[in-house]
Amino acid sequence: MKSSKVISNTGWILFGNGFNKVSSIILLFILSRYLGVEDFGRFSFAFFYMQFFYCIAEFGFTPVLIKYMSLGIVRPEEIQGKGIMAGLIMSALAVLLSLAGTYILGYQDDLRYLIIVASLGILISFRDITFRWILEVPFRAKLRMAYPVVLGIFSELLGMLVVLLTVYFEGALESILTVYVLSSLPAFIWLSIISIREVKPVLATHSISIKNIMQEAAPIGISNMLNTAYLMFSSLVLFHFKGEGDLGYYALSLRLITSLRIIPEAMMHSLFPFISRANTEGPHGVGDILKTAIRYGAFIAFPLAFGTIAVSDSITVLLGGEQFGPAAAALSIMIWATFFAFFNIILRFTFNGASMQRYNFNTSILMVVISTLFSLILIPRYGFIGASYALVATECAGLIYGILIARPFLATFSVDSLAKNMLAALIMAATIWFIPSVPLQIASGLVVYLIASILLKAINKDELLKLFPVRV
Repeated sequence: MKSSKVISNTGWILFGNGFNKVSSIILLFILSRYLGVEDFGRFSFAFFYMQFFYCIAEFGFTPVLIKYMSLGIVRPEEIQGKGIMAGLIMSALAVLLSLAGTYILGYQDDLRYLIIVASLGILISFRDITFRWILEVPFRAKLRMAYPVVLGIFSELLGMLVVLLTVYFEGALESILTVYVLSSLPAFIWLSIISIREVKPVLATHSISIKNIMQEAAPIGISNMLNTAYLMFSSLVLFHFKGEGDLGYYALSLRLITSLRIIPEAMMHSLFPFISRANTEGPHGVGDILKTAIRYGAFIAFPLAFGTIAVSDSITVLLGGEQFGPAAAALSIMIWATFFAFFNIILRFTFNGASMQRYNFNTSILMVVISTLFSLILIPRYGFIGASYALVATECAGLIYGILIARPFLATFSVDSLAKNMLAALIMAATIWFIPSVPLQIASGLVVYLIASILLKAINKDELLKLFPVRV
């Protein structure tokens, strides 16, 4: 397989993910200002609630189908046919469970309507891991993700357009959510057509059964569900105890800080093949790559954490207006959840590449337990601030466990560079604290942090230049 094809395919995936995050922030700006705190909380709750059920629909089928399609031991047409059927079965189950949950939890009819509309995304959404991923399997297996990525970008652009039009004509919350969800439908239909043209699905042959696919995908699917559960559980508890107002403040901050996770994910997608290859040579090679990833992760995570604290008031007011001012406190707390998540993501990719996936499953279980415990203790009393601390505690617990498991890889790791990154980030935060303009804070903060990092020898100029694709 040509490395250029791998790099090109990875680039398309990262470009699509990056565009998705940028468009999400733009919509966050539009909807938070237009809907206000309570309606924005209701809008966000519908999707927070559905996140868990989106995972049920895909259920880890995608990597299993890609593996079989790549190995060539089963006809691609049969793999795709059985995969689509398995996905439709789990999607139907996900819809039924999501609707049943609204009755069990006693939600009112207006909120149930929002959830029903959001449940359509189980099939067609380009914004989450849903059934739509199964249609992309032929392109993922053949490293031809340009087509689905372009369709995803088209879906995002259409979504922003229809939301803007609905806001312009002063549409209600229900109308905005409906057009937002259905904006994925044209791209989904086109993806279905080109997917069938790429690999025509069949069900007639019996080389592999739908049951076999489900059994093999189950561990991956359950792990994905647990990861979603720990991230979204605080939102559901917060809505139950404190209502849409507190959830509106929390949602603004959560949507912003989770968009930053694409940074370590992009880095680890690039390093993952090297980790897998190094694993065949022993733990020393994996340890070297892991230590390098942690160094670069810390180089980015520290300024993001301290910088966000310094500009939290300006950012929340910029995105949502003065009415979202209280969300600044949540943002200042939750950025530390993202700080810990940077290293959790690095460790998760490393464990997968080193054939230590069971530890990721154990980590997910631990984080669900911590999230449940802290959410039920803190949220009834402290509201969205308690939910923010619960998320930080969850990510911190996962990181502590991950470090204990990764000790053999980190035996010779020095914390000296981490301390230097932290000091450079503190200097940056102190510098920008009193600057009134967000663009000036970002620009000056970047310059100050880079200069401080070089002077403190947290990173040298040669390493810094390697972070930029353009040479000068």
